[in-house]
Amino acid sequence: MQIGAPERFRDFYRPTARELSRELNLDKPTVYFVAGARQLPASDAEAFGRGNTRSRPKLRDTVWVVRDARDLDVVLADELAHVPMDSGEHSQEPGNLMRDETTLANIRLSDAQCLRLRETGSANGLLSPR
Repeated sequence: MQIGAPERFRDFYRPTARELSRELNLDKPTVYFVAGARQLPASDAEAFGRGNTRSRPKLRDTVWVVRDARDLDVVLADELAHVPMDSGEHSQEPGNLMRDETTLANIRLSDAQCLRLRETGSANGLLSPR
């Protein structure tokens, strides 16, 4: 779904992101594609699970991705994995999707990461049962 929004909502900035999420009240998890980032430090994307939104519940279970993110498919997969895993942890394992650097060379999840994604995501109602 594409929405029209005033200019102030077009770049990621936590205060306006909370406001937009509250106003739209979309089903979760939700991915927002935005023009850029005003949040400092700026990044290509940011994910909000349960653990990092206790003081910002309107951002819970959302992902925010800037339009010009490099390797968009990998960035999206990485950020979407953070939400159901409810973890901001990164891996140092070569080739792992959850490395700090999102590149086409980093696309695998470990068995333990897959298990956490399934179990935590299901417990939080973010994944449909098979």
